[in-house]
Amino acid sequence: LLRLGRRDDARAAYERAVALAAAARQVNPADAQNLASLAVYEAKAGNASAARRDALAATRLTPDDPAVWIRAAQVHALDGRADDALAALERALALGHPKADAAAADELASLRTHPRFRRLVAG
Repeated sequence: LLRLGRRDDARAAYERAVALAAAARQVNPADAQNLASLAVYEAKAGNASAARRDALAATRLTPDDPAVWIRAAQVHALDGRADDALAALERALALGHPKADAAAADELASLRTHPRFRRLVAG
């Protein structure tokens, strides 16, 4: 929807995703992948402080899960926090997240010109 220029529709979709992920969290509060996804949805819906809080909580719940760390990187990149995003990305890649997926992620687009990002996702 964002690529189509439908910002209001995209925000509404992300707000719905936030509601669904929050409901799932009520069922299983220890699901770090859901919490990390919730953080990305919150970031895309415009709630950066909740996104940062939930991304941090997810990484604390499962510090060795690359899926959680890549979402934390996305949250920080969407919030314009390049250093934090790159640190989380580095952790995700060290834990086995595919470099090609990271290089292609729309949420990390703001990092693509950063030399550290290019080094991290190279080959």
